[in-house]
Amino acid sequence: MDLITRLTEQLKHIKTRLSSKWYAPDPAYEISQWLQDKDSIQLSPWWTEGIPDMDLINHGAGHPKNKTLKWFGHDTEQAFDSIKVTPKHWPFTKTNVNYTFNNLGYRGTDFTTDNKFRILVSGCSHTFGIGLDDTQTWPALIERYIKAQHNDCKVFNLACPGGSNDWIARSIACAYETIKPHLVIACWTYPNRREAVWDSGYLWQLNTEIPGGQESDIQEFKSWFMTINESADYYNWMKNHWLINKTCKDSMLIETHCVKMNSIQNNLADKVGGLDIARDSKHFGPNIHKQFAKDIYEKYCAIQNAQENIK
Repeated sequence: MDLITRLTEQLKHIKTRLSSKWYAPDPAYEISQWLQDKDSIQLSPWWTEGIPDMDLINHGAGHPKNKTLKWFGHDTEQAFDSIKVTPKHWPFTKTNVNYTFNNLGYRGTDFTTDNKFRILVSGCSHTFGIGLDDTQTWPALIERYIKAQHNDCKVFNLACPGGSNDWIARSIACAYETIKPHLVIACWTYPNRREAVWDSGYLWQLNTEIPGGQESDIQEFKSWFMTINESADYYNWMKNHWLINKTCKDSMLIETHCVKMNSIQNNLADKVGGLDIARDSKHFGPNIHKQFAKDIYEKYCAIQNAQENIK
């Protein structure tokens, strides 16, 4: 089927749906209900108050829960065995990386909201910490640093490998009232990524990898990416930036970007004479995460000091 034929059929489908739900004398039931009471009906399952279940983040893919794994994602034993040359002082073995997953499928221990100081974090695989042990990721290090001031401190890491800026903003907005964080850290990712909901009802975290699945899914994937350009990237990123700034008005908010890890990598490479990479050989290593966490902690301390001076 050529592009024009497919486009014509899709437009016909859209117009039929508009005629039955929006142009009719009476709005569709769910629309009428929502207009009368916005809490009485759920128009989109993806926008629900509370911490989203990891199984619902990407195409219904199941995530590990309540377990600790030695390998995950791009960090596979097969990939490890294929590495021919490793960086100087590379610390990784087959046994010294642990991935702990909680009951919702996020990295870390189960979430409880009775901690006296709560930190809500979201990001992509650089925040999840692919290729790093539980203790080496920058969110884990932030928790350790802030515990010096707030002993009863807990990080809620909602990072999703392959996640988009849409996911980062949505996860923070949905979880905010449940967690009631004192500090929110949004580590933005590459702006070409998007969340998209297919006609089938599946939600995808779109990135620059072609997905598996049905031909119809791949066609929808292609159609979405035809709309992505630099102007659209920045428009989408700023929309998400505005969303979390309005959402997090009662919390301290720190926004950063994983691209800053590139600068840290360059500085470290000059000092140690090599790259600092994670066990999967694709993501940033433990020294970069440590410096990244220190930079965020310094920003946190600066904001805290400024707020105390105002008082």
